[in-house]
Amino acid sequence: MKRILLLLIVALFAVPFPGAVARSGTFVTIIFASGSARLDRDGKDKLDEVGTQMIAERGLRAQITGYSKPGERIENGRRLGTSIGEARATAVKTYLVVLKGIDPARIATLGEDDSTQNRVAEVVLSEQ
Repeated sequence: MKRILLLLIVALFAVPFPGAVARSGTFVTIIFASGSARLDRDGKDKLDEVGTQMIAERGLRAQITGYSKPGERIENGRRLGTSIGEARATAVKTYLVVLKGIDPARIATLGEDDSTQNRVAEVVLSEQ
C-alpha cells in the first residue's frame, strides 16, 4: 500500500518542464522486460550513476521518456489502462526520487507509444 501511494505521489510531479532535452547531454537507456515496468539490476546500476551525477551537479534536470508498443497498457491500481511507456518513465523517476533523494521537480516524465523503441526508457540530463 505504501509503495502504491508513493508511486501516485511521484506521478503527480510528472510534469514536463521547458527545455528539458539538451542538445548534447548525458543520455542513458534503460531496458525493460517485455510487458513490464520493473527495473532490473542493470537498470538500477545505470540509475545509480545518474543519481550520483544529479547529486553532484545540482543544476542538472532529467527528461525521462518511457516507450511501449502502440496501445500496450497495464492495470496498476486505480489508474486502469496506463501505458507501459508511462509506467516505465514513472518507475525510473520513482527510483531516482525515493532511493537517490533527487527532487522530483528536477525530473520530467513522458510515456510514448513507439514500436521501434519498445521496452526502453531514455534518460536525458541537461543543465537548466
